[in-house]
Amino acid sequence: MSGELAERSVVVTGATGGMGRAITSTLAAAGAHVLATDLTDAGADALIAEADGSPGTVRFEPADVADGEQVARIVAAATARTGRLDAAVNAAAIEF
Repeated sequence: MSGELAERSVVVTGATGGMGRAITSTLAAAGAHVLATDLTDAGADALIAEADGSPGTVRFEPADVADGEQVARIVAAATARTGRLDAAVNAAAIEF
C-alpha cells in the first residue's frame, strides 16, 4: 500500500470511544500500525474486529494516560514493532 500512513506506527488513546474508534479504524484502513489504548479492554475485541482485513493492523493495550509509567509502557510497545513512533492521537477524555 502506498500513501503517507502506510506502515506508520501510531498510538491512539481513548480508542474504544466514538472519536477514538473512528480514528483507529481510519488509520488502519490507510495502512498504519495502530496501538490502541483505553482505560479498560471493554470494546477492544470489537475495535480489532472492525480493522480486520485492513491493510494496517490494530493492537490493544489498556492504559491510563494520566499515569506517566503507563504512557512509557505504551510508547515502548508501539516502538517495539516498527522501531519508531510516527504519531500519537489523544482522543482520551474525561466526562464531567
